[in-house]
Amino acid sequence: MKYIEEIKDKYTIDELKHTLFRGDNRKILKSFPDECVDLVYIDPPFYSLSKYFTSAHSGEVEAYNDMYQDIEAYKETIRSCLLELKRVLKNTGSIYVHCDHHASHYIRMLLDEVFGYNNFRNEIIWLYKTGGTSKKYFGRKHDNIFFYTKTNNYCFNLQKEKSYTKSKSRKPGVINYGKGNAEFFEDENGIYNLVNTKDVWEISYINSQSKERLGYPTQKPLTLLEKIIKASSNKGDIVLDCFMGSGTTLDSAYSLSRIPIGIDIGLIAINTTLRRCKQKYKQQTKELKVIGMNGHDIEDYKILIDNIDETKSWKPRRFERIMCMLEGAEQTQYVKDGGIDGIKPNGELVQIKQSESVSRPELQKFFGVLKENNQRNGVLIAYSFSKDLKVLAKKLQKDRKCYIELKTPLSYVGLIEVVSETQKEIEQEIEEEKAQTNIFDY
Repeated sequence: MKYIEEIKDKYTIDELKHTLFRGDNRKILKSFPDECVDLVYIDPPFYSLSKYFTSAHSGEVEAYNDMYQDIEAYKETIRSCLLELKRVLKNTGSIYVHCDHHASHYIRMLLDEVFGYNNFRNEIIWLYKTGGTSKKYFGRKHDNIFFYTKTNNYCFNLQKEKSYTKSKSRKPGVINYGKGNAEFFEDENGIYNLVNTKDVWEISYINSQSKERLGYPTQKPLTLLEKIIKASSNKGDIVLDCFMGSGTTLDSAYSLSRIPIGIDIGLIAINTTLRRCKQKYKQQTKELKVIGMNGHDIEDYKILIDNIDETKSWKPRRFERIMCMLEGAEQTQYVKDGGIDGIKPNGELVQIKQSESVSRPELQKFFGVLKENNQRNGVLIAYSFSKDLKVLAKKLQKDRKCYIELKTPLSYVGLIEVVSETQKEIEQEIEEEKAQTNIFDY
């Protein structure tokens, strides 16, 4: 893959194709031209108020954070994203938003607000069987997928599904019902005919034995995305997923001859997607580009592990950039920012101190900045912290005034190792396969 520095001017449609963007999707979408995407599928955080770890790496590496200050902060994050998605979606385009019981009612209202009540098409129920039940409520065994369009003139390819008959006398063949014919078929499950797809989809969840399983939390099955992409796009159309995660949408898009664009702020998501799609893009299209990262970033990660003392002589902006990327935050501009060096998609503020033994007064200042910005959660990053600072941080949390997470560069060693090793493997595999494969465009 090729790493490219993010540019400020709007991208052309050709520049968007086959591209992964690393960063906050709300910022990145602003650089897209109007009406450039045919289909959007997003699987945003569900407001579960949890952290998710990738099991592919012994459960030690955080894949993403679904923590929000409150429901209003969550709704504003989703709303601002939906507004940009509506702008970039073509008039013939559709959007599918995946959610569950935590906030589906809020998301439906936001979609009505942004896309219009009359542009609602379906609430798709994804029904699955997983372990775990409760004695206090009915088992929660489905997700919701809201299907909206931008206008009444939209792409929709009617899909068929198998409908099995319980009749013991029914045999394969054509049956005349007076108003039309029905053709019946047979497979290992019995006799069936093909009917229009309904809005309840029973598709197996990715279990621990599945060949698809990548170890990425909340990974969705390819079959689910294939149904959506087939229904609401055609070959050569552009499919966008701005909460990319494990890259299922991009994988499905490639396999169905669509053109994918992915956005995610997480380094694990970028690397997971690159790795799973390499077989697809080396056979079908140009190299995937990664915008928002560059080759120097990977080298800087390695320096943090091999010689952390070297980072103490870096220019402040360089140190802040790398810490923000590892924390999953957007670096702020070099202006009067009140000491805020990064902002996470969930609104958490990040302050970075390139110094040893940060003490209590620094934490008090950061607490003051959080209050000014109506935030209760934040991340403070430094090489080390004094004992009195740690005591104050615990007191603030105990008193429920705020939760400030204390991190050092060494807190990211597990993530750096995963990213660096995966990167090395991807590069080697791509070079080996390129030598044996003819690359062509579609």
